[in-house]
Amino acid sequence: MCNETRHKEANCLRDLILKFHRIVNKGPVYVCCCFDQLCYKHNVSSAAKLREKCPDIDKYFLNKRSVGDIEWVCSTCHKYLSKHKVPSCAAINGMQFPPKPACFDLNELECRLLAPRLAFEKLLQAPRGGQLKIYGNIVNVPADVNSTICMLPRLPHESGIISVYNLKRRLQ
Repeated sequence: MCNETRHKEANCLRDLILKFHRIVNKGPVYVCCCFDQLCYKHNVSSAAKLREKCPDIDKYFLNKRSVGDIEWVCSTCHKYLSKHKVPSCAAINGMQFPPKPACFDLNELECRLLAPRLAFEKLLQAPRGGQLKIYGNIVNVPADVNSTICMLPRLPHESGIISVYNLKRRLQ
């Protein structure tokens, strides 16, 4: 390959990477008012435009507004609604996440116990500010969560804990 061809390919690759970063730089912050999920900007369109074409589709919308206080519709829902069909992934079809139960409000230790992977990393304290930083590689080790889940919750007499308040200093 000649240098000119390599240079063109490198520029093309750089342009594609920049285009990708431009597309996803805001993140998925647009909420589909039919599907109730987060989408990227390039995957949504205004629900007002769709209402002009099909005025009877309000029954499929959840009246959720997101960026710019506008109702957005994802491309999948838009495709179905423009054909006067119910989207297969619509919330009105029962396709929504159930509410998060209160028992899932776990602290950090409980989250670590139930994590499907254990991350081993070397943490160092920064010389200024005292913040922690990762040094070196991170190793992910798969963990068998099923055995942990089957053991929980443990009662005090099952956990092997010995209460020390009954012990005296000099037993004879």
